[in-house]
Amino acid sequence: MKLILQPLIENSLFHGLEGKNGRWIIKIHAIRTNRDEILIKVMDNGVGMNEEKLARLHATLSGETTSSASDGGNLGQGIGLVNIHKRIQIYYGKQYGLTMKSWIDKGTVVTIKVPLSIREDDGHL
Repeated sequence: MKLILQPLIENSLFHGLEGKNGRWIIKIHAIRTNRDEILIKVMDNGVGMNEEKLARLHATLSGETTSSASDGGNLGQGIGLVNIHKRIQIYYGKQYGLTMKSWIDKGTVVTIKVPLSIREDDGHL
């Protein structure tokens, strides 16, 4: 699926790291689980999110609220994450999508969970 990582990296740059003093770090880590799934983690050492903002994003991802109601007046924040999450779920199913963890002044981790897909023609992932 195209355009999953790029918006997450942009979020790290523009929302997590912009305005942060010191060294900026973004790490991308992918692992294959024993359930034939791929977990891709995008981690940054940015400013992080407070518990209230993180809870609003989780509620939006789970469909409990709409993105406009959860953005707290910051039009557009979180919409990219919601779009990625919904596209993954439409394409692969409700058990897949994004999860997030964040810590103030320490950073954020966004995890993408998708099923493992092996191309039949050559055996590559």
